Amino acid sequence: ILANVCYPEKNKFFKYPLFQNWNLGQTIQFCSTHSALNKKVIPEIEKWFPKGRYEMFKRGKQYVSEIKTDTGFTIYFMTFDQDKSEFESADISLSIVDEPSPEKIWGGITSRGRGKGKVIVLFTPLAEGAYLYDRYIANPKPDKDGVMRSGYEFISIWDNTKGHGVRGHWTEEETNRMIAQYDPSQLEARTLGKFQH
Repeated sequence: ILANVCYPEKNKFFKYPLFQNWNLGQTIQFCSTHSALNKKVIPEIEKWFPKGRYEMFKRGKQYVSEIKTDTGFTIYFMTFDQDKSEFESADISLSIVDEPSPEKIWGGITSRGRGKGKVIVLFTPLAEGAYLYDRYIANPKPDKDGVMRSGYEFISIWDNTKGHGVRGHWTEEETNRMIAQYDPSQLEARTLGKFQH
């Protein structure tokens, strides 16, 4: 998502108005944990972003806290242990949240879009995301104009399995082996992407 926003390419999987007619601005925030940023997010960005076309900065943090691209985008990386006041003030075009944020900072994340920004939350719906279920699935509310401004998609483990989903990369054997290891109380969330609370 970040690569296709910052460096629009002719990628058939991103042929949607949001990506092809990006008009939200060039300030993005990515919210996650220290561990996920260091071990997964930053290495994936280095894999997908074109070499030599961006700069990374730590700005006194123990992780990359900012990226500037040669296409004019600035990406700020925030962690869930930061004070909720650090999620206020700035105008953000797009917020990507990796796993549910603590509820105390959710208001800061959603309000930074100033009514026109987008928020994408990618997560396995375990107990930490219960407030998202209550707010956006069980009791969705339209805005003052009667328009629903939120939506969701449930994605199962089978969507990422060869022969089942589009571009799946796990074999059925690998998928079944993963499922066999899951705690029964988390089985539905981890296999079907469904809330259990």
